[in-house]
Amino acid sequence: MTYAAYDSAAAAMPAAHGNGADAVVTRLSDGGAVATLAVTGDLSNEVKNLERAIARSLRSGAAVVIDLRDCSYCDSATLGLIVNQQRRSPGRFAIVLGDAGPVRRIFEITGLSNRLAIARDADEARLFLEAHRK
Repeated sequence: MTYAAYDSAAAAMPAAHGNGADAVVTRLSDGGAVATLAVTGDLSNEVKNLERAIARSLRSGAAVVIDLRDCSYCDSATLGLIVNQQRRSPGRFAIVLGDAGPVRRIFEITGLSNRLAIARDADEARLFLEAHRK
């Protein structure tokens, strides 16, 4: 997976929840087969933007990777969106959480880290999607 369009050093530092720093959803692609949606900031107010980006990517035929490593917070609406999308699109949907961070902790506390396709990095997510491609 190429991250040529993504400069992590230029990405905004994760903001603390509640300070009004809304999330930014950036679509990155890998040859059209995989759409990576990189999220930075607080997703609690931006779940509709993420939902639209996922829908566009799936309609184009791409598998979807949501990279939440730079996301500072997500709420139950975001978790519900992710659970429902993964149920509707098995083998075409993976989440990148990294090894630590506030969003990974939310997934662990809710038990979702054991029930969903979770990867530590984009390469691991891509390998998962390739193995489950129909």
